[in-house]
Amino acid sequence: MTIALTAPTGKVGTALLTEASQRQIPIRALVRDAKRLRVAANAAVSFDFADRTTYARALEGVRTLVLISPPFPGQADAESAVVDAARAAGVAHVIKLSGMAANDAASLFGEELRAVEAHIRASGLAWTLVRPTFFMENLLTLAAPIASGTYPAPTADARMTQIAVADIAAVLLTVATEPDRHRGAIYTLTGPTADRGDEIAIRLSEAIGHGIRFVDVPEDAFRQNLLRVGADAWHAEGVVKAYRNVRAGGAMEITDDVRRVTGRAPIDFAAWAQRHSAMLRSQR
Repeated sequence: MTIALTAPTGKVGTALLTEASQRQIPIRALVRDAKRLRVAANAAVSFDFADRTTYARALEGVRTLVLISPPFPGQADAESAVVDAARAAGVAHVIKLSGMAANDAASLFGEELRAVEAHIRASGLAWTLVRPTFFMENLLTLAAPIASGTYPAPTADARMTQIAVADIAAVLLTVATEPDRHRGAIYTLTGPTADRGDEIAIRLSEAIGHGIRFVDVPEDAFRQNLLRVGADAWHAEGVVKAYRNVRAGGAMEITDDVRRVTGRAPIDFAAWAQRHSAMLRSQR
């Protein structure tokens, strides 16, 4: 059974390849530039979402496709074309890394995700949808202010769930190795708690070893911070809208889907912060 993975150089793709290596599960990495792989794959095949001529060869002989891509304008069209190519190539099962944003009608990212999900469901292929909440790793983009003593986020006193990328990868790989057991399933992945900004700051303080203060920043200031660290306007607006949903109480749901699929408890935020304390502290 050949398992293929798109976006193998991203956060989740790299974590999945790491997990697969540890479990000695062969993965075909569909990648634009194999030199960018941070973890070796069993095979690397040229693939580019923007070049549809690469699809057929990349998907030849694939039984299960783990479909991942970062959000971008036109994501739904590109991923839907990959799904069509997968069906033509004889792929049996598509596992789509979606997101909880698919349930948020106002989400910029969710609009693309809903369209991809609908296309997959109508494709005639077996499918599984995996919808994680906010990645804990996203906090690493705030390493500089955190190291300086502040955790800035436009969340007021709302609670939000987060999940470690390693847990997302573990779920995806488990589904990919046992696809028939997960046919037609929709998994919502969260960590074990939903925390307020001040509680997140406390956990960060304990991990780093100095005081961190939560700052409820205005949306416009948060948007400008994203633009300053390299986000384009479309991505920045998508992130701002995602946090607007948090502020409205839309990211509080806690599920047990990680444990149900993998048999292990999800990583809690305190443990994640401890594991990444050196990286967070190094910006000081």
